[in-house]
Amino acid sequence: MKKIFVMCCAVLCVLCHNIYAMDNNTEPHRTMIVTIENGNLQISINNEIVSFKNSPFIDENGRTQVPVRELCEFLNKRVYWYENPQRVTISTVPAYLDNANGGGAGGDSIQFVIGDNKYLKKGQEYPMDTAARIINNRAYIPLRIAGEFLNYEVIWQE
Repeated sequence: MKKIFVMCCAVLCVLCHNIYAMDNNTEPHRTMIVTIENGNLQISINNEIVSFKNSPFIDENGRTQVPVRELCEFLNKRVYWYENPQRVTISTVPAYLDNANGGGAGGDSIQFVIGDNKYLKKGQEYPMDTAARIINNRAYIPLRIAGEFLNYEVIWQE
């Protein structure tokens, strides 16, 4: 009887430790919320309203488009621009780590080709129902696809 009690206590300790370890290693819930306030498109990330210099907009396909460089600067992510063909790549590596290592610090990436209804994630091509675009010399990308790639829950609130 004593052996069974000791074994049950040991199993309970191991289970409790694993549950505690899992709980402490989980990432905090991250959200991007899109709303329209007084006719203006507003985006908040983790309850902080983002002030874009170049206004996000809803495109003809009903998709929220945001200026990629401003989004990445706010999230401390690295963005790369390539001229031919015109495309932007977002890296999951924080900008300060990428810059400290002279670029190429690893991590995953997502790439949007301007004007194409597709994107590349981890080297795999995926379709989308809208396209990245250039407006006033700024690259805009679909917020939902970029946000979900960066592990945010993207929520539309009316």
